[in-house]
This record gives sequence, C-alpha cells and structure tokens, in this order.
Amino acid sequence: MAKPTETRKAELKAWVYKFFNEVWDRSFTPPSDVQSGLIKYLVRDNISDEALSNIWATTKAWVKYYRYQAKNGEFVKLPCASVWYNDHRYDNPIPSVMEEKERQDIKTCCIEGCNCDVHGESFKYCSEHIPNAHSDEMAKAWAKTGIKYKSENFIAECRRHIDQKMSIITARTGE
Repeated sequence: MAKPTETRKAELKAWVYKFFNEVWDRSFTPPSDVQSGLIKYLVRDNISDEALSNIWATTKAWVKYYRYQAKNGEFVKLPCASVWYNDHRYDNPIPSVMEEKERQDIKTCCIEGCNCDVHGESFKYCSEHIPNAHSDEMAKAWAKTGIKYKSENFIAECRRHIDQKMSIITARTGE
C-alpha cells in the first residue's frame, strides 16, 4: 500500500475533524477519546474516499441506534474512535429498532369484553373506545332532537329537524 501524500494526510485530518463534529457522539465515548489516534490509523491504512463514506454512513447509523437505546434508559458506551476503526465495528450489523419495538407487550383495551389491541404502550383504550369529552354532550343533543340514528328514514328526519330549526332562526332575524 502506497504512503499517502501530504495533501491526502491533510484531507484525512480534515475528514476526522468533520467526523468528530458531525457524526461521532462524544456523550457515549470516554473523555480521553482523541482525534489524533484515528488520524494516525487512517493515514497508516491510506483509506479510500469510498471506504471513508462507508464508515461515515454506518457510524452515523450506529450513533442513531445508540441514541435510541440511551433514550430508552439503557446504558450505552462507545469505544474510542480509533478502537472503533481498528476493530471494524462500523462493519457490524446494526440491530433493528423495529425488532425491539415488536418485543414490547401489546396490551388490550381496558373496556370489559373488548379484546382489541391498544395502539401504544401508554394508552389504555383501543381506537373504538377512546373517551371523548364531547361524547356525552352529543348523546344529549341527539336525545333532544328525537331522531333515531338507526331508523329507516334517518335522513328525512334530519332534514325535517333542520328545516324546523332554520324556520325558528329566520323568524328571529326577520328574514
């Protein structure tokens, strides 16, 4: 493998600084994590731009995965960046977040007799039984109209009710 030129060394050094600022999450790494070790190994291997973009993309995905784990209360620690590079950890397959979500226990609706799944771990009701602040008011309003929702001539009853109420409104306004 050919030795890198001075310009290539400068490019690799710039890549590492950009990598540390944009991709690498220092909150998961030891405080002693220094960029010089990674620069030394990248220069030693004279790594190609294609390999650098692969490392960039996969490491970005790993950091995103670690952030997800940390958000869910798991203890997460990345090794030093030079260890990450030397051990080819960026080539490891990234566990799927969806697999972890699927492992969650799916609860059922808390309404007696309903066995529907609940849409989310922090909910108690299925989509059919979500409480609504206006549901009692709507029930009272329908009862006042006297219209039967399941009747055969429901539409005709609604139109008749609307005509009656409109005639009252127009009589008040004097139209």
